[in-house]
Amino acid sequence: MAIKGDELPKALKKLEHREQKIKAAIEQLKQEKELLRQNTIAKRLKEGKTKKLTKKEEQRIANKKINITDQDAQFMKQRSGCIKTNYNAQISVDEEDQFIAACDVTCDCNDKKQLLPMFEQSEKNLKAKVDSCKVDNGYHSAENLHEMSKNSTEIFIDDSYKQRVNNDNFKYDKVNFNYDKATDSYTCPEGKILNFLSSKNEVSTYKCSDCVECPDRLECIKKAKYRFVQRL
Repeated sequence: MAIKGDELPKALKKLEHREQKIKAAIEQLKQEKELLRQNTIAKRLKEGKTKKLTKKEEQRIANKKINITDQDAQFMKQRSGCIKTNYNAQISVDEEDQFIAACDVTCDCNDKKQLLPMFEQSEKNLKAKVDSCKVDNGYHSAENLHEMSKNSTEIFIDDSYKQRVNNDNFKYDKVNFNYDKATDSYTCPEGKILNFLSSKNEVSTYKCSDCVECPDRLECIKKAKYRFVQRL
């Protein structure tokens, strides 16, 4: 008898077995939601906040799901927009000979946190220094650019926001705000200065105090009073 691979598992073929499995999954989900709630509260208290959760935090707990057939797999959004349980496969390949230098499987929903581990694994497996590295825009992040700049490897990372640069349709997008390292400030497209305001969890926030008189303020900040820019 040929096996297609999409058959119902033997342990779930009987109704009573499926019912037991579903009840166990519901109970496990309740426990995991409560654990997530307690961890979120503990994190808030550590940050000097109150125990009361925000609507966003409550929603994150309410939306938590589990996979009763493969609990290691994570729910990930597909390109089509639907959400399915998946793994995120990674591979590093020598461009000239198509030789696989490193591979891995993770449960992270995107690739941003995989660049550095894959780069280090590639050098370890090859027992050699990687002179140049090319990756797609899924790996583009300020943290990756910062960390990769610490070594001599020439790296090329595509930026998914590059089409917004000097584009009138995205005139007030953050990518069109120029950063000045010497003064640690940003300059908006209208020449206004955004000075450093604060830093928390390695995220720096900059604020423009000259928005009130700006003729294009509604296009830039909508209903807000001031324009803010954040960066790692």
